Amino acid sequence: ARPGPVVVFSVEADAGEIRDILEKGLGARVTADGSFLVADDPCLFRLDDPDGLHKLLWWLDEVKPRLCILDPFRDFHSLDEKDSGDMIRLLRPLRAWAMENECCVMIVHHTKKREDGGAGGYDSGDIRGSSAIFGAVDALLILSPKGEQTTVRATFKRAKGWDRTITLASYDKLGTAPGESLLDLDHLVLAAHKSGATSLS
Repeated sequence: ARPGPVVVFSVEADAGEIRDILEKGLGARVTADGSFLVADDPCLFRLDDPDGLHKLLWWLDEVKPRLCILDPFRDFHSLDEKDSGDMIRLLRPLRAWAMENECCVMIVHHTKKREDGGAGGYDSGDIRGSSAIFGAVDALLILSPKGEQTTVRATFKRAKGWDRTITLASYDKLGTAPGESLLDLDHLVLAAHKSGATSLS
């Protein structure tokens, strides 16, 4: 594992909001050492604008992040998301850069609106727009809120997927410890482990 900076291009939150989310919501310590960078004006880095794409790739080459986040995908282009050719051309440079530099590019995207309201959770077929978007990625994490908890469904192209139910620490649940939601049996096993028990009956 190689350490490296995280770079965020977010249209929905500025640097102060993101820092607040990290520190208060996730309990992370943010230091001024360049390990976490947020673009001042993310609109300068539109993927469908040759100059914007050039600037984005230039900064990625300059900073060499381990993780680059674009949030949300819709605000980084004005193309038809149902057009597979457009989506492939839009995402190809980012995919190539990520593979060359062994970096993760995370694109925050939305699902289609379903008549059942997403009962039972969402999967890769529920991504809004062309299936070429899913075709361009190596992995997909879909978050489906369910009351106080969120289901995360992970789909990988070259590995087995998984589902987890987690509790997110967010503004409406300040003070809540984030983490995977445990079943009653999980709590019993954890309690036994903490007490030093060597067997369960």
